[in-house]
Amino acid sequence: MRQLTTIVSIILVVITAGPAGVCRLHSFLWTIRPAVAWAEPENPGPGLMSPGKAPGKVDIAHKELSRRVTDFAGYLDSFFDDQAYEAEANTTRLKLRFNSFIEDGEGADFNTKIRLRLVLPGSKKRLHFSIAGDPDDEADVDNSLDDGIREDLEKENERSLSAGLRYFFTSTDRRNLSLRTGLRLRGGSPVLKIGPRYRETFSFAPWALRFTQTVDWFSGVGWETKSSFDLDRPLSDAFLFRATAEGSWFEDEDGFFYDLRMRLFQALTKRRVLQYEWNNYFETSPSHRLEETNFKVRYRQRIWREWLYFEVAPQVSFPRENDFNATPGILFRLEAFFGNLKDLK
Repeated sequence: MRQLTTIVSIILVVITAGPAGVCRLHSFLWTIRPAVAWAEPENPGPGLMSPGKAPGKVDIAHKELSRRVTDFAGYLDSFFDDQAYEAEANTTRLKLRFNSFIEDGEGADFNTKIRLRLVLPGSKKRLHFSIAGDPDDEADVDNSLDDGIREDLEKENERSLSAGLRYFFTSTDRRNLSLRTGLRLRGGSPVLKIGPRYRETFSFAPWALRFTQTVDWFSGVGWETKSSFDLDRPLSDAFLFRATAEGSWFEDEDGFFYDLRMRLFQALTKRRVLQYEWNNYFETSPSHRLEETNFKVRYRQRIWREWLYFEVAPQVSFPRENDFNATPGILFRLEAFFGNLKDLK
């Protein structure tokens, strides 16, 4: 636990230091990775595993608890079709999404999105082809609802057809590494994108720490990076707490953008889940400051079979551009999935 507390403290400090700080933190996590994942006590007591011996009761209990943490978090990510789940899902499917977002003083926005992902035959499930409004999985999914819903819906109206390929070098519960490339046509101008995505999960049962790093290059724009740290802990069979620190850097933008989020998941039934969110967004240019804080409640329900979902998400935001005055809003979403649905619990 002391080791976990140290790592969390370092994450919160370093994520605000920009790309250089994130690189140093990643080097630190990679250094301690063998100790965290596979270290054994110097003087194992009764029930602990000694070198060369079979796992003891404590090791078996630790492994089972670690599995439950990751399974519960994975189930919730798949239910909400979260960014992390979408980026690593290994199934062929078609997704249809219908959004309506209403914000005080802005009226209503409507949006329809179609996304197709194909696992190409003969690739041993390593090569995926996708076609949608954007080849960037994370930006396209927008399931976290954290990057400005209205801005995303308005940008979607400017998008035209785009396609992308993703190749998985490794894909396990502990580690995932892939390379993605895509071509987007916006306003008649083609934009090429290429970059790797890496994810590593560390177990500190009953906690689990997930580190995700993406590095992308866009023609005519330059480099973009995103570093994300998710710290999960089940509180009971129905509740899971998640703290997230995420930072982004753009070559064509000044400063560094990062956010700190707290989320509480509540599984009401197998068909209904609530998610409570507290999100804070910061940037370092022209000065280090808070840009917005908001509170959201997402209610998502599987309303028909295994493939039709309805979601409603009321929110209250306090943006700097509105002098941090309360700005209410609400999102309505309908999603339908076609194809391999075995992972949609």
